[in-house]
Amino acid sequence: MQPEAQKFTAHAIGAMPGYPKVLAVYKKQFIEPWRNAMRKALTAARNSGALPRATKEEVLLDVISGAVMHRILMRTQAPSLNQERVWVKALLRQLGLN
Repeated sequence: MQPEAQKFTAHAIGAMPGYPKVLAVYKKQFIEPWRNAMRKALTAARNSGALPRATKEEVLLDVISGAVMHRILMRTQAPSLNQERVWVKALLRQLGLN
């Protein structure tokens, strides 16, 4: 993520309580497409047997979303693509998914 996008995300999140239209646009443009893509990936993983049948996809989406959002907002420098891959693999391992 570019530094400008990181700043925008932080400002948008901070503005959400007082500006519900900002929240609606942010959700429509960024959150919903990401969650839909992740939901499809999790469904495919469950259907292939990589995830237990009892997996609660919405809960897992919330956990992954929170971890990703924290990573985006709290880092001080942009990681390399390889560093991001290592982090995602570690996250999945911690969730028992890899």
